[in-house]
Amino acid sequence: MASTVLVAAGCLGVPPATSLPIPTSTLPPLTATPGTAGLLRLAVPTDPSAFTPAPADPTTRLVDDFLFAGLYRLDDRLVPQPDLAAAAPNVSADGLTWSVPLRAGLTFSDGSRLGVADVVRTYELALAPDCPFGDLCAVAQTALRGVSAAGSDRVVFALVRPDAPLQAELLAQLGILSASALDASLARLLARAEGVDVPSLAALTGGIAKATNADACLSEQPPASCDLATYVTDLEAALRPAGLVLPDPSLVLGADGKPDASAYGMILFTDAQALGTALAATGLDRLAAAFPILDLQRTPVASGPFRLAAAAPGTSLDLVRWQASPGPGAPDRIHIAIIADPARAATALQTGDLDWLPEVDPSRVAAIAGQAGLGAALRPAPTYREIVFNVRAGHPYADPAARLAFATCLDRAGDLAAATGGHGFLAQGPVPVGSWAADPAPGWPVYDPAAARSILAAAGWTPGPDGIMARGGLRLSSQLYVRPGRADLLAFATAAAAQLKGCGIALQVIAQDPGGPLLLAQLEYPNTFETVLISRQAGSDPDADLGLLHSRHITTAADPADANIGGWSDPAADALIDAAAASADAAGRAGDYRQLQALLARAVPILPISWDATGSGIAARVHLDGKPVDPSLAGYDADVLAWRLSGP
Repeated sequence: MASTVLVAAGCLGVPPATSLPIPTSTLPPLTATPGTAGLLRLAVPTDPSAFTPAPADPTTRLVDDFLFAGLYRLDDRLVPQPDLAAAAPNVSADGLTWSVPLRAGLTFSDGSRLGVADVVRTYELALAPDCPFGDLCAVAQTALRGVSAAGSDRVVFALVRPDAPLQAELLAQLGILSASALDASLARLLARAEGVDVPSLAALTGGIAKATNADACLSEQPPASCDLATYVTDLEAALRPAGLVLPDPSLVLGADGKPDASAYGMILFTDAQALGTALAATGLDRLAAAFPILDLQRTPVASGPFRLAAAAPGTSLDLVRWQASPGPGAPDRIHIAIIADPARAATALQTGDLDWLPEVDPSRVAAIAGQAGLGAALRPAPTYREIVFNVRAGHPYADPAARLAFATCLDRAGDLAAATGGHGFLAQGPVPVGSWAADPAPGWPVYDPAAARSILAAAGWTPGPDGIMARGGLRLSSQLYVRPGRADLLAFATAAAAQLKGCGIALQVIAQDPGGPLLLAQLEYPNTFETVLISRQAGSDPDADLGLLHSRHITTAADPADANIGGWSDPAADALIDAAAASADAAGRAGDYRQLQALLARAVPILPISWDATGSGIAARVHLDGKPVDPSLAGYDADVLAWRLSGP
């Protein structure tokens, strides 16, 4: 399933960017298996938003990867490897039934047995209407008909259709929860909430939803009734009878790092909605609705090798290993400092107070890398940028020769290097660098302006009075909107426009944020653009990156917000995408995706530009396979649990 989600500012539904602090935890005494590997110290910029097995933000994902284990995990090449599962899924001949064996002797951090019932309950929650697992809900509900136990050591998934990407996109993403801990946490919530007036709560949340979604909220000066901060007192009063632990409003921070009353109001409103829905529901639907407000969110029962030992909002988290140590040098404690200031965090790494800084400002990477005992580097981030051509009939780039000439006239590598000071990462397509499916040289056109002009001449394009190529009433002229805050992208686009002009192709670069109606016009049908610069987040399986180009995802009047905004269609590409998605043969899938990437390089419906750069720093005492961890590698942190520490 592919879609483009657009949000209008001022409407209720998506909270503002914020740090959502976890209330200080009251946890059981330390019972971790004694280890000899010592302490791994790292820093993150914000508190985790929750302790949940389906995190949405990078900080929460990093923390929760220590706490929760899934059936599978992704290695540094994004290949699923068994985690709680004992082996790869056994796939039926028709591809519609997956049987997954569990490892023997699994337990949770509270000592209870981890078995098939826990896996089934976790995936039943993913299939519930009020699924609490964010983006994974749509993945599960699109792909699965159901999940069941087969004996005491095997889980069976019933699929809607053959779906090889499911292993990476869901089974390697969703951590397993304790069914008994979920039931106990829900029982505690219901006991505390016996005195809640459900009709009054529903009236309150319904009234707030109506007020904050009123047409007036879209005006330049919306009334106070559109601001969730207005309702904080009422929401706090409604939630207190349920005994919910509310966050400290002084620690609910906005994008500017300051307390945000509107964001705090959003937290309260979301909790009130969850409480009202849970109290009105029954069975699994009640558990799914209540999940975000269960006390299990503050004192999680871990299925991963570490458990939460302490949480001080805005300050730090401490994790301890409760499973047996995997060997000498393996960390048995992890201290996570919350340091919002990137300069202060970098200083802490440089003074030896940290072992690992997952996020380093690119401007500080060189200084850290030049210090003895530390390593730091830039690497490709999962944010990918490309130019999409509108290839529908009646548009100039419906002509494959025009697209080929456009690509041939650009010195992508040289322009990117100049625009980024040599720190850019040239993209060869939407499949992440280092992925098992990535083709590092699929054959994109090489820079040759003379060849570009010859391609256009051979296709019947001739220069007009202004030197811009034209044919049949169409001109090779388009616009490209670039956000003013991205100086690197603006420099790249400006250099590209100058090169294209020499080939008779006009590209008007507009330094403007293409928001609101303009963005809708470009991304939604009928897609009124010729060229558009877009960004995507790379997926965990190449189907998420390449499947968007299938003809079934072309935007239409019936589905205006689908993903194939350029309208490109190729039967061979469709066949390769379908074959790779349906095949359980890893080698066959890799071959299909290599062919598809080569086809894209020939047809040029898109033109890959770059991967964003991200930086990390790490102490030389942190090792993997006997060597210092190398943060320049795309998947350097794919298996943090295999890291080893040397020395104090």
